[in-house]
Amino acid sequence: ISKRFHYTTLFQSLRGETYDQVAWHTHHAVSCVRRYVQTFVRVVNLHQQGFSQTEMALLLQVSQPLLTEYLAVYEQHDSPFCRQRLQEQLTRLTNSAPQGQKGGL
Repeated sequence: ISKRFHYTTLFQSLRGETYDQVAWHTHHAVSCVRRYVQTFVRVVNLHQQGFSQTEMALLLQVSQPLLTEYLAVYEQHDSPFCRQRLQEQLTRLTNSAPQGQKGGL
């Protein structure tokens, strides 16, 4: 998966597009789009809690380059609207977590 795909997927999600809309625009499966957006939201959440990049990469089982890319997208699109969208995604993600894992990202 290309760096451009990650950026486009995350940017469109932050603009308010649904997983289906992003999948259609990027020609990728909805499950892939959902996974990348959910990972991005988890990265942002851990970043806001003060975790180091090494800790985040280990906890989320993602590569350092991908983590760096996600943090760059977050910093480039840090606006009130995007923060609201991220909070909505985080709420959705934590509400869909299986019992016993709620709150654990």
